[in-house]
Amino acid sequence: MFLFDNTFALPNKIANTKHKDEDREVANKNTIISFRISLQNADVLNQLSKELHMSKSSILNDLLYKHLQGSQHFKRIESVKESSKEVYKTIKISFTKKEYDLLKCIAQNTTTSSVPKFIKFHTLNMIYNSKILDNKEIEALALVRSELNKIGVNINQIARVLNTQSEANIASNLLTTLEHLDSKLIRMSSEIKALCHNSQGILQ
Repeated sequence: MFLFDNTFALPNKIANTKHKDEDREVANKNTIISFRISLQNADVLNQLSKELHMSKSSILNDLLYKHLQGSQHFKRIESVKESSKEVYKTIKISFTKKEYDLLKCIAQNTTTSSVPKFIKFHTLNMIYNSKILDNKEIEALALVRSELNKIGVNINQIARVLNTQSEANIASNLLTTLEHLDSKLIRMSSEIKALCHNSQGILQ
């Protein structure tokens, strides 16, 4: 029987003096966070820490950096950072009164509210590979993310109860299924958060 609601804090205190010194240095420079990982992943992390003589925080930072370098989210974040340093250009476009009135009518029924913002929003959606959200979509996804987190909490509560029961009364793959589901929910929540954050940065 296992309980996969393991909480790790970064950086972790390690018995080895070298690890402690490294963690103190990380703590002085970075933010300390806590999170849940599966029991299996916790065992792997502990084993890697021993084999590589590295702190858990250093291993996770390295893995996360390598993962993000190849992801669309990372590329889009870097694009936003680079564009924030650029000089902005003003573009003037001519429309007939009928065309402008139509654009104005459409814009007023969206979160962009104005014609320039409406045009900019749809232009940026054509430039970037992934979807850029408007304010209403960001708010809706924020609510979805909140509900996903609540479901994750409920799953962990169920896992705690199951861990107090006799193994004979529990299907052999039930805890594994719950662990897998919890991992998926955490990943979805993280992706939603990144998408909303990137959209806000691009639309500024």
